Amino acid sequence: MTLRRKLLVACGAAALAAVLAGLGGYAVQERVFRIPDELLARAPKELPPAEVREAEKGQARFSGRSWLRKERGIWKMYLEGEPFTVGYTAARLTDPMMESLENDFLGMIKDKVPSSALLWALKKYVIFRLRALPDYIDEEFKLEILGASKGFTDRHPEIAPLYHRLGAYHAAHDISHFVMDMPLGPKEPIDGCTSFAARGPGGHLLAARNFDFQGGPGFDRDKIVMFVKPQKGYPFISVSWPGMLGAVTGLNARLVYVSINAGASSDTRGVGTPSCFVVREALQRAGSLEEAVELITKAQVFVSDSFLVADGKTGRAVVVEKTPARLGLRRPEGERIACSNHFLTAELAQDPKNLKYMASSSSVARLKRAEALLARLPKGPDLFSAAAILRDRGEGRKDAEGADPMAINTLVATHSIVADVTAGILWVSAGPHQEGEYVPFSIKDFASSPSVPRVPADPFYLDGRYARYMKVNSQAAY
Repeated sequence: MTLRRKLLVACGAAALAAVLAGLGGYAVQERVFRIPDELLARAPKELPPAEVREAEKGQARFSGRSWLRKERGIWKMYLEGEPFTVGYTAARLTDPMMESLENDFLGMIKDKVPSSALLWALKKYVIFRLRALPDYIDEEFKLEILGASKGFTDRHPEIAPLYHRLGAYHAAHDISHFVMDMPLGPKEPIDGCTSFAARGPGGHLLAARNFDFQGGPGFDRDKIVMFVKPQKGYPFISVSWPGMLGAVTGLNARLVYVSINAGASSDTRGVGTPSCFVVREALQRAGSLEEAVELITKAQVFVSDSFLVADGKTGRAVVVEKTPARLGLRRPEGERIACSNHFLTAELAQDPKNLKYMASSSSVARLKRAEALLARLPKGPDLFSAAAILRDRGEGRKDAEGADPMAINTLVATHSIVADVTAGILWVSAGPHQEGEYVPFSIKDFASSPSVPRVPADPFYLDGRYARYMKVNSQAAY
């Protein structure tokens, strides 16, 4: 970078900081950091019992009728009750894990934005940008966040009050979209999520996805398969992490599956409903594919995403491509449909930002690879071939170390799942990433371990190639 360029960037950052100092002043922060009286009035006068009972040498925790325990290396959590209690209990059960996860996440932000001045400016900008965020979150979900804020230990009060910090964390996916659009913001990664749905042998509908989110090792190591029995709506399973009360991947008791992949478009909106709460609402309230699509369509989002929706009762699946201003519905060609991070519908395919992202990322390559691998399975994928697609590290890399940066599996996934949407069973990789055993969980009998096959750990992980690759790339293999 030339000296002139450095001066221009420095002056730009200083000017932005000066503006944001005013926008992020006391009046705005007072508006953002105030918990509405009507929300507080709906919270219990006394906190639910805070007792957490430990068992099995830290492998299980219990609070009331809810519990958390390890199953073959994956945390499995059951929650029930009214909204405040669900949030509070989830926090009490997962509080020990939240410290390392929050530190990982904040460390990732500092790595992406190493300048302390720019980081301060971005914080002020986010505070101002999200000042109306609570207006777009369902009251039930806000009560859960309020409960969680009373249940977690507040380890970073210097950033913001815990209730508002947890709300902002739920919008982390959405915030990353508009921060990367800023001239001085971090650049978009070339990798991303890949998902697909296809009818397999026996006519069962399978859905599968990699959730590539580089928030830190804790998001993978301490992933949680969470069963929520809400006071209103359908019970559902969500694959997430401590502190997450929204959803990015899930399956409900009506055999409706929903997952989300980031997208890119020129459409913008100042603020709206975080995408994770759009998925959460669809899981909790949709009894069919049509109802899920309707809920997604009505949502007032502020970033662009693709939603893979599948219905095990009918065997149908669609991709909903949604921006703050437009929507496209993509149906399968034949018995399968795949999704990465670019839009294909007539409504959005020619959007300038979508075209730019297609040219600069791995999205097109990953979609083509997924479609090619699915095409090799004339009878459709089964559990094992679906997992093999999610683990694919690129053409010709079967015996190689590492992964092609344009591959479906770049060894960064926070979670990887295969769902038999027809049977109501969801297999989750124990990690690291897609490399561990895929462990089954049933929406019909969550407390038990389903008597179904498991996908063994990847030979790439077992024979030491993964550890050698991580060592070369200065990452910890666990």
